[in-house]
Amino acid sequence: MSKYTEKPNTIPWPPIITIGSIVMAWLVNRVFPLDWISNLSSAIWPVGIVMVVVALSVDVWAFRTFNS
Repeated sequence: MSKYTEKPNTIPWPPIITIGSIVMAWLVNRVFPLDWISNLSSAIWPVGIVMVVVALSVDVWAFRTFNS
């Protein structure tokens, strides 16, 4: 069979890998919890919010760049 007549791979790998990584991180945290992180929770939330804002800014910038 020619490679041009074969069907493409229809499995959505990026979402599966992302969800699998989140589930594995949760399971590892349940088995081996890191207690010292709970002491830093007041500092982690602002850092996380800044990272999300930066990521969304880059996403909007890329979207606007590709549409212009």
